[in-house]
Amino acid sequence: MRSTSRRARTPLLAAALLALGLPLVALAASREGAAPGAAPSFTRDVAPIVRDKCSGCHRVGGIAPFPLETARQISSRAARRLWARIMRERFGAISPRALALRFHAQTGGSTL
Repeated sequence: MRSTSRRARTPLLAAALLALGLPLVALAASREGAAPGAAPSFTRDVAPIVRDKCSGCHRVGGIAPFPLETARQISSRAARRLWARIMRERFGAISPRALALRFHAQTGGSTL
């Protein structure tokens, strides 16, 4: 599997924070120990915010409707929220089917 460069992940992390409604003040506070100009990282910047603000309810078996425990779960949730916002604002979509971002991959038995 090809890894994503740090530069390519930076907008995704920022989008995940904004889409989930997490305050940017918390991001700035978490970056105090980071080197100036360093790209945001999930472990240093996003995970502590999610752990402190969200993981009490957003865990498997918690009272929230979906878990936010891993980077994949957080980025998938953020992508769905961004998709719905773009569809609503740019295209005027109102149908729940149009607002839903679905992930699907089918390889037919061969590897990519």
